Amino acid sequence: MRLRYITVFDPSRSTNENDTFKQLLLFHSFGDNDPVPSLNEKLSTIGIIQGIWSLTNSRPSSDGQHEDLEKIIELDNDVLLCIKVESRFFISLAISNSIGDESTIPFQYFSSYLWLSYKFFKLLNGPFARFSKDFNKLTDLLNEFVLPFWNDIYLNLETITNRSFTVIWPDFYKRASFQHGSFNPVINNSDKESWDAIVLQKILLDKKSYLGIKDILVYHLPKHNDKSTRVPIGTKTYGLVRNFTNDLKTLPDISNWLYHLHYTYGEISSHILTGNAHFKEELPVEEEQERNQPTGEGEEEEQQQEQQQEQEQQQQQEQEQQQEQEQQQEQEQQQEQEQQEQQQQQNTLPNNTNNLSLSERMIHNVTLPISFAYDAIHEVSTTTGVSSSLSMIMDYVPKPHWPFLSSSSNKNDSKNKNSSTNDRTEVNPTLITESETIGGTIGNSRFGFLVSPLSCNLLPPSYQALKLNLDFKNSKVNENFYNCLFWYFDDFLVMIVCDPDFDKIWEKDYLKDLSFQLCQSMICLKNDIYSSQNCDTMESFGYVIKDNATNQIDSSVPFGSPRMTLNENISTLQLAINGIDQFINDNSNSLSLINWNPIAIMGGFNNSSKSDSTQGSQSEVIGNKQASKRKYLNFLSLMNTEKLWDLQIDVLQFLISLQNSKKDPEYFQEERLLKLNNGILCYIRETNSKLVIIIKNWFQNDVTTKALKQRNHVGSNVSKESSLFQSLGPDVIDWWESREI
Repeated sequence: MRLRYITVFDPSRSTNENDTFKQLLLFHSFGDNDPVPSLNEKLSTIGIIQGIWSLTNSRPSSDGQHEDLEKIIELDNDVLLCIKVESRFFISLAISNSIGDESTIPFQYFSSYLWLSYKFFKLLNGPFARFSKDFNKLTDLLNEFVLPFWNDIYLNLETITNRSFTVIWPDFYKRASFQHGSFNPVINNSDKESWDAIVLQKILLDKKSYLGIKDILVYHLPKHNDKSTRVPIGTKTYGLVRNFTNDLKTLPDISNWLYHLHYTYGEISSHILTGNAHFKEELPVEEEQERNQPTGEGEEEEQQQEQQQEQEQQQQQEQEQQQEQEQQQEQEQQQEQEQQEQQQQQNTLPNNTNNLSLSERMIHNVTLPISFAYDAIHEVSTTTGVSSSLSMIMDYVPKPHWPFLSSSSNKNDSKNKNSSTNDRTEVNPTLITESETIGGTIGNSRFGFLVSPLSCNLLPPSYQALKLNLDFKNSKVNENFYNCLFWYFDDFLVMIVCDPDFDKIWEKDYLKDLSFQLCQSMICLKNDIYSSQNCDTMESFGYVIKDNATNQIDSSVPFGSPRMTLNENISTLQLAINGIDQFINDNSNSLSLINWNPIAIMGGFNNSSKSDSTQGSQSEVIGNKQASKRKYLNFLSLMNTEKLWDLQIDVLQFLISLQNSKKDPEYFQEERLLKLNNGILCYIRETNSKLVIIIKNWFQNDVTTKALKQRNHVGSNVSKESSLFQSLGPDVIDWWESREI
């Protein structure tokens, strides 16, 4: 199973048979195995899709809602997945479905990611209809987002399967579930200020931020495994902790976008949030040498051509050397003039000033090669049209604050820089604290901004404020672009949604105060979590609860899936940064985000410390030994990825059978209990408001099983639940009743 091509088209743009080519907005083929289709072949493909769509849409819907927005078209060797968005645009994905493919992924996963790709595009760029007057701009944006998005999936199919079967609901998002200290009346301290009260009173309701910050979203995004012990960490606490408004309609899209980035690249960093990270294929050195070696007939002609090319290159090099010599002469003349001017100034200054100017001149001469390289990079970037990507390399170049260097002034400089910063750098030029640029540390915890105006001014504007297309119910405009800042505290990611006219975020002092208040709230949150009940016990069941009223998913089913990419032509993958990978020639080590320390990465200290905050290993800071035992595990966490994937396939088939059954749209309640292999029970209950899935390991412990059966038999007449639900045992019943309180 592999991806073949993806296409986006708009049939309404064509008026007759002569302008059918106007329908096509995007057509991309994956891989190099298939030949590049011609324009006629592309048009015939979208014609087939439209024909089958119209034939299967012969009976219009009475309400016109959620009707014929998604279709799966099975051909001889391919499967076409097609969705219809904004009432006229079609997005179609073709998948090769060869017989006997062991890595077959259910089509529901691909169909869900088709919807997610559109939702993510709309979140970052706005709807397709926004570009109705400039479809060339729409095509450019589709090439910039859709192609890297699906190319990452093409190179790594586990991208769509590593978050369990809950991804088949693209309109829902996962929320984190903690056992807070409030559940334990002995430990709970009502006098202590809670973490969400700090956010409300000291940030959202503060005079400086009131009505300027629209919402604050707090996410907990831990690793799948502890790096030091390789022990799995439960996924119950993964997801949105909470936000502070009820009218954010695009909350599911934001959450799923962050989850996708985190589990696709394994990290959350500045590059990943701004869309400048992607996977690329790393070819071995032997293959590159074989490609460069001439083989077959005509070797002499190729050698002659190579000799001619070498001669031309030598001539070009000689010309370049002459130009460089001329430039060096001009630069030397300029330096002599500058030195003469400085000497004239030195004659009128005291002796201590003469000493400083001599050191400054020496440093200036030493840094000339760096400035020359910088100018060369910018000349190449402007001529090739990739200046926005190449500018990221300057984040890794030291930025001295010497008085004799002229700083480039721009709009952000006037808003961000003030006199206090200049005074501090003049006293100690090498003092550039990490808390001002990236973040800082508190004990074993790391914190700081990932996207904020504190980022380097040489980076693209998205590194200072990421503009997202959000929809608030009570807003005057249905959808609008808001400035979004991202801040992290260990494994907690905080997203600050700001009004477009809120100018306080461009002030450095305000951002420092904001970071301080967020630190205080996150410390309270961690203390509240780690002081709660002991969670080191292994639960004998896993659950998934889908709430149709809030679009939330509460799940404890572990993440992960076996390797799905079986294409031998795809070699080892490496994570590359747009614009920077062109300057990396060392293929011995794969590129990792951990190597880029100047850019902030969410996680533990330098992302490589032995202690992992998701497991609560900071016991010496919190003073609670139980914190190191918080894994929130269940029996599914001990399964290998192959068995866990088989279980997910069985549950998915179970859900499909429920979906295809007839139901009363006004009121219905359906329950099913399925016995799977190895003594696993799968209970599903579906109503108008909720879908409950419970996976129970009945034979985990024989002693407790007998006790549970006896207790279940005695209390069966008292419980309000059905007999199918009672068969899951008192531990499940107690858990369910505690949720309903």
